Amino acid sequence: MPRALVLALLLAFPAFASINAPADREKWIAIDAGDLHVFSNASERETTEIATNLLRMREAIGRVTQLKVRSAVPTNVFVFRNEASFAPYRAVALGRHADISGLFLGNEQTNFILLDADAPGGIDRVVFHELTHYFVKNTLAGLPLWFHEGIAEYYSTFSAHGDVVDLGIPIKDHVLWLRDEPLIPLAQLFAMDTNDKDYNEGTRQGVFYAESWALMHYILSGSQQRHDQLPKFLALLNAKQPAGQAFQTAFDSSFDDMERELKSYVHRLTFQYRRYSIADLATTQVPAPRAMDRADVLYRLGDLLTRGTDGRGSADAERFLRAAINENAEHAGAYATLGLLHDLAGRGAEASVEYERAVKFGSDDPNVYLSYGVTIFRNVANALRDVKTPPSELQRARKMFEKASELAPQSARAYAGIGATYVISDEDPAAGIAALEKSMSLAPGQDDVAYNLVQLYARAGRRDDAQRLFDDVVAKSGTPEMVREAREVILYADVLRAQKLLQQEKFDEAMPILKSVLKSTTNAELKSRIESIIGSYESHNQAERQAAEINQAIDLANHGKLSEAMTLIDSLLPQITDAELRENTQRMRDEMVKASKQTKK
Repeated sequence: MPRALVLALLLAFPAFASINAPADREKWIAIDAGDLHVFSNASERETTEIATNLLRMREAIGRVTQLKVRSAVPTNVFVFRNEASFAPYRAVALGRHADISGLFLGNEQTNFILLDADAPGGIDRVVFHELTHYFVKNTLAGLPLWFHEGIAEYYSTFSAHGDVVDLGIPIKDHVLWLRDEPLIPLAQLFAMDTNDKDYNEGTRQGVFYAESWALMHYILSGSQQRHDQLPKFLALLNAKQPAGQAFQTAFDSSFDDMERELKSYVHRLTFQYRRYSIADLATTQVPAPRAMDRADVLYRLGDLLTRGTDGRGSADAERFLRAAINENAEHAGAYATLGLLHDLAGRGAEASVEYERAVKFGSDDPNVYLSYGVTIFRNVANALRDVKTPPSELQRARKMFEKASELAPQSARAYAGIGATYVISDEDPAAGIAALEKSMSLAPGQDDVAYNLVQLYARAGRRDDAQRLFDDVVAKSGTPEMVREAREVILYADVLRAQKLLQQEKFDEAMPILKSVLKSTTNAELKSRIESIIGSYESHNQAERQAAEINQAIDLANHGKLSEAMTLIDSLLPQITDAELRENTQRMRDEMVKASKQTKK
């Protein structure tokens, strides 16, 4: 059965700590700005300013970098009025205590940003850093680690004030660090990944981040020549040229020369950065805050503790969600997230009951239908195995995803769900392909969606499209298992093509394809099937050749060339494996011997 990937859910872990529910009279407000939703117990002024700055940052980076900054999933921002309000959620989300004033948590269903509104310096750099990572992943695949971390650090210092925004403000700590520590050789920097010691340990980790930032800052703000060469570098990476080679080709520079430029750059007395006026940015107007009732506050915090904490907040989440239902017995969102909690604990039947209640109470939250669809889909996928005809439950999962797409037309995950239902059925894949293509257009970096689309392309005979998507996304960012299975899917498409050629009796075209697949596949079942096809072809081909040679021998005998006819048959007899044909050929030779003797008399 084809394997479909859709909307990975978080695993459940034991509760990390207990969090007190908000006081009955605690005031919370919300701002809904497209796919950005802000929930806050801080002041209206602070909350509006934070929402505005997040939108400004997103639009500024989208304008300057052409990164796809629109999220495939909603982004929920929780603004806590002070450290005391923020700290319990930060600790549970991280699984540890940390001295930071903001964090970004992302999963396949929702992005979360948690902020301390009272922290000095405003929004912590980590939020802008992680948002940039998300934008890059949403746009490009297969970028080297230094590029990922360098660009995230570059945009982490985003600042908005008055009618301007600033991008690329220098990071003082990085500059001072690089002036005191030796640089990592660029050849080594370019080859590093997350498993390298220099990325994970102490002083060298600091150099890695600082040097990656400095190189990116030099390219983007320090040199117009290098800035203009950057698009060529990205194009060469997209063409799968090795990063080091692509860098030296695009920037027309050796590593040694670029290192000298970089060392000179970090010792400058001043650093440039980019400033844009707000009038130049298509920033969405932030709507006025609205008051939240207590049930909704409890629900939103319970949802955060469910989706954003790797399960560590599950006990508090359930307590908050049940309290929300006590406040409002028809709170569809609270029922839906309770359903997700059951899902995470492996209680599929209980989850379905809560999802049904959410639907019954008229939820207009696309995540409700998305989560319910995932639960149904997973149950169907586990039960299908060898069943090809899609059962009614698969259709019900599809309806949930379709409802989610109606409520949120820009939800890449809703379209991903629709497409996944076609992967595990034997229906015409056209509608599934359209849904997955829509999802990829909204969020190009989704390797699980690309994997599903590769499967449907292969089934539809669109082998070249499958290979292109595999090369562009799956091979660059997919897991090893995903890459292996997607490669097998494409090989299977080659087998289907070869079978069509065999049906058209184009044996000479089909055989090289099958032999190539046989050499490449690691699938024992597919290997056995191909060996059988090739064996049958070769047996058939051998039989036809032997029949032609027998006919040639008969023709020689009919023309009185008995000696030549028998010589041909003698060379042929040891090759004949079919018992009946061998017996008939031997009998024919015996008759030729008799005829030869009679001729001599």
